[in-house]
Amino acid sequence: MDSQRCTSRSSPTAGTGDRATKLPQFLIVGAMKSATTTLWETIRQHPQIFMPTLKEPHFFVQPEYLDLLSKESKELLKKSTPANFDEYVALFAASMAHQLCGEASASYFLLPELSIPRIRATLGDIRIVISLRNPYERAWSEFKMHHRDQLLPDPGAYFTRRAHEALRGDSSTAALYISQSLYSARVEAFLSSFSRVHIVVVDDLLKEPRASLQSLYAFLGVDPAVGFDRLLYKNESVGIPMVSSTVLCALNVIKPLARALLTASLGEQRWPIVRTKIYRQLRKKPRMPESARVALRGLFQPDIARLESLLQRELSSWS
Repeated sequence: MDSQRCTSRSSPTAGTGDRATKLPQFLIVGAMKSATTTLWETIRQHPQIFMPTLKEPHFFVQPEYLDLLSKESKELLKKSTPANFDEYVALFAASMAHQLCGEASASYFLLPELSIPRIRATLGDIRIVISLRNPYERAWSEFKMHHRDQLLPDPGAYFTRRAHEALRGDSSTAALYISQSLYSARVEAFLSSFSRVHIVVVDDLLKEPRASLQSLYAFLGVDPAVGFDRLLYKNESVGIPMVSSTVLCALNVIKPLARALLTASLGEQRWPIVRTKIYRQLRKKPRMPESARVALRGLFQPDIARLESLLQRELSSWS
């Protein structure tokens, strides 16, 4: 078993002189909506592993990642994520000497051109865990997450239009929930930059959780016998607020008045809470339209073929 643990060392990019610091030895890097939160919650129960209570520090892709977010999301993350190296190090201060330290940020997989050189410079050649989900399911799941607090008269039609736009144009300009399902270039970047990379395919994880978790524990160098062999599910998919076009038009007409009245009676800070509760009551779980899947197939299948070659495994169920 690997004896490396959450050891003390100084970082060449720390800006803190020669002061020894405790840093992670592994990272769970993504992709988003690919069970990274479930993995984080499950393996952090292992007595030989320490992971911060903050999932998604985003440290190695700041400030660029925050600039991709909405103003509201950006402000929330600014309050919760480490702003500098000292705050990042503080996330691991409670770890014990015998524990292997790690953290999970799916944004590192989204922006490998930023994350990889920064990770290498600060943490060296550490272990990397990449979780990959069926790209069609992943894109649809992230789409639903982005629109869980918005009113769309026909989410399926909207998603289909974006899929066709991505197929016709440059994939780099596609909606993030589509472009993040193009895995091969990102996987190749991590494989070529780190000597220890472990791929978790979500299909395997759900079908054989015990075998998948034990394989992951073995990769990390901790005792599989004392780790959880079942998944602690987190961040399960939610629905999208769905109403008819007529109702949507009516809501759009009365929304400014409703907001003004509720803001006056409840206060400015209460309106987003009330709005979210209303949208939650309207949420349904539509299925991805087959027309969208057909459009995405032209975009995803070449990437899946390249990924199969990289991983030396067959992924025919991803269709």
